[in-house]
Amino acid sequence: MLVNYKQFDTLKVAKAKFMFNSNKLDYISKFLGAEGKISTEMKLWDDIILRKCPKALVKMLDYCDEDVRQLEIVYNALVSWDNPRFHVGVTNGKTKQTSPITGSVNIEHVKQITTNSGTVKHIMKDIDTDRLFEMSETNYRKFLEINK
Repeated sequence: MLVNYKQFDTLKVAKAKFMFNSNKLDYISKFLGAEGKISTEMKLWDDIILRKCPKALVKMLDYCDEDVRQLEIVYNALVSWDNPRFHVGVTNGKTKQTSPITGSVNIEHVKQITTNSGTVKHIMKDIDTDRLFEMSETNYRKFLEINK
């Protein structure tokens, strides 16, 4: 079996959490104030594959390196908007009324939302990491009781 690596899909988070005009890496990168991707054309591939041009290969490597740099910029901006994969607090023996990111009780209420299906959720903030997470209505009520 292959190792189960943690994954983070910037495209999924961009689509789920934002309403960008485009979800392409180049657009989001520029939206965040970065340079965006290096432009290239199909001729570059032809030069590499058909003509074995070393200059074209160097240009393609520069393109790929910059692509990774832009992806890192987008990742760093979007990672805090992703829902935690598991609850660190519960994993460490604490209640669900703690931060799923750190397990800390140093959290605050940001706002209440209602989903399309009518479910009430609460957007909470882990003050230690400045990250947001969702808490169910039931757990929020318990959180209020605990912190009276």
